[in-house]
Amino acid sequence: KEVEASHALGVEQIELHTGEYAHAAGDALAEKRELHRLAVAAQRGSELGLEIAAGHGLRTTNLGTLVAIPELVELNIGHAVIAEAVFIGLAGAVRAMLAAIAVGRAPR
Repeated sequence: KEVEASHALGVEQIELHTGEYAHAAGDALAEKRELHRLAVAAQRGSELGLEIAAGHGLRTTNLGTLVAIPELVELNIGHAVIAEAVFIGLAGAVRAMLAAIAVGRAPR
């Protein structure tokens, strides 16, 4: 419903809240359910001509599976990058995030 409502309002982009997906870590069934929910919303939004972004609770350990959703055009991961930079430096945090994205986007 929210995706269609966003389209009806004339927005150009929506952000899918990935918090429940992030909280599902360690629970394979819940993680699969949340990924499916996000994938369905992303596909529907794309069908309606919306750009699809995602964010909340994303980090290198849970990003790979999420970015396999082909409709995602933007990830809101700034908080995760900066938080990781505290431990490994900004350049290292960016490299780690880019590597996680590359793994998830790699052909299967």
